[in-house]
Amino acid sequence: MIPEGRNIVLDVTPPALASLTVNGELTFADADLALTAGWIMVHGAFRIGAEAKPYTHKATITLTGPVTDNIMTMGARVFGVMGGTLDLHGVTRTSWTTLDATAPAGATQITLARTTDWQPGDRIAIASTDLNPLRTDERVITAVEGRTLTLGSPLAWPHWGELQAISGVTVDQRAEVGLLTRNIVIQGDASTAQTGIGGHLMVMGGSTARINGVEFFQMGQTGVNGRYPVHWHLGGDVTGQYVRQSTVWRSRSRCVTIHGTDNLAVEDNVCYDHLGHGYFIEDGAESGNRLERNLGMATRTPPTGQRLLASDATPATFWVTNPDNHLIGNRAAGSQGHGFWYALPASPTGLSTGQADLPQRTPLGTFRDNVAHSNTRDGLHVDQGPLPDGTTATASYRPRQNPAADSPPVTAHFRNFTAWKNANRGVWLRGNELRMTGGQFSDNKIGATFAASMTFVEDAVFVGQTANNGGTQFPAAFPVRGFEFYDGTVGARRVTFIEYPSDSRIRSAIGFNRNNSFALSPYNGVEQVTFINANRVYIENPNPDRDGDKAAVFVDLDGSVTGFAGRVVAAVNPLH
Repeated sequence: MIPEGRNIVLDVTPPALASLTVNGELTFADADLALTAGWIMVHGAFRIGAEAKPYTHKATITLTGPVTDNIMTMGARVFGVMGGTLDLHGVTRTSWTTLDATAPAGATQITLARTTDWQPGDRIAIASTDLNPLRTDERVITAVEGRTLTLGSPLAWPHWGELQAISGVTVDQRAEVGLLTRNIVIQGDASTAQTGIGGHLMVMGGSTARINGVEFFQMGQTGVNGRYPVHWHLGGDVTGQYVRQSTVWRSRSRCVTIHGTDNLAVEDNVCYDHLGHGYFIEDGAESGNRLERNLGMATRTPPTGQRLLASDATPATFWVTNPDNHLIGNRAAGSQGHGFWYALPASPTGLSTGQADLPQRTPLGTFRDNVAHSNTRDGLHVDQGPLPDGTTATASYRPRQNPAADSPPVTAHFRNFTAWKNANRGVWLRGNELRMTGGQFSDNKIGATFAASMTFVEDAVFVGQTANNGGTQFPAAFPVRGFEFYDGTVGARRVTFIEYPSDSRIRSAIGFNRNNSFALSPYNGVEQVTFINANRVYIENPNPDRDGDKAAVFVDLDGSVTGFAGRVVAAVNPLH
């Protein structure tokens, strides 16, 4: 125990401790140090480096306590900040970039899109560029020459690394490459891989945490609620606090959790190989948080019986329960569920029950320049909000100027979203007055579907097939399509469809949700659409017991589909 009023400088590696309580201050000296403890509790200040003077040596903290511990109700192996200050400032590194050349399976060298500060001995992860989200490669760098890295062992999977020019449109499906190594490490012990019980960092209300350049390895606890690698818990307004330039990998539960906390900065981090939802905005009462330039790869479904929420069966790399947050330039690069999931409850759940927020009616903060690929479900999924019991149900996002009143609707713009190689859909939206503006959708099973009203895709590009055609394929009999009509009124405006030929398989730029029981709006339509080497429309013969199939119609508002403005395109549906 470090008493209140005492400032201790750690300048040697101590023996393993059963516990460490910091009521005063603990500062790491400028030396290579290791600290092993069953648990750590900070009521005073714990410092490794400073924002103005990052720590340049190697610091390793290992949490080893009995799994039966429950330290101040914060569980076992906790690094807790309870009313204190945590400053962790490692060396700022290049967090992630992309490939600049395709790397085949068996390759021992890769070429990056830009020069980095990565060094021999650093560990990296390379994202899947296939429909299979888990075709990542984790390797150690053995040599660096400019933008070329030599790896310690051959790649198991191919990784696409080229920009494609397709009919004047640049399509970027280059694999992301994330740096996992940092010079400050907080980790679970060697038993974590078998038990699933790693350490966890928990920043409580009334505390301050500033984290930059830290590696969180084998953290989090499988099947244990509230025990995550990096976790702000009921922090309220934490303006000025952040986690940046850090990595979370081989996590046993989630990555970065924002719970009952507002105005946190989560920027330029890498999350790789984790169980359940990754970047996790928990209850629906959280707002003003800024998630920018973060990368997530290999989001895995936890084993049955160890899922904290029913929705962890289809985990999202980014799980968002309140739209009044800011997601900018993030990458969801491979999940066994969704990439981005706006799972909006009617009212906050969990420990935030009773808060005044109304997420399904709250205007969208910021969603722009995000990318989702290689996800088993949807790149962006706006539907299925949490219920109080932890399950989810159909949820319609209908933002209002004043969420608490019967006020006019306000349009939610999802801007410049890129979705590719998603095994279900690029985007699924359910709600009213939603817009997909300026997006690009390529190599998805279905580009976009809106179970919505007054919802449109605008100024976007859909590409049906690219040269990145290796690995897992869609079922041969499935009619791949770009924009899919459903519900309504929905439509496409100023959209270009490229490479939807019907050759060895059926493809179409425009189609309909299949085997549909629900009536569609007769006002659904398209205008100012362009087709380049694309089968314009494919409508299957209606299933006789599906009213929606029989109501498959849309209006060609300006004639850009049929050549005749105002014509209606309909299913073959003889009337008897």
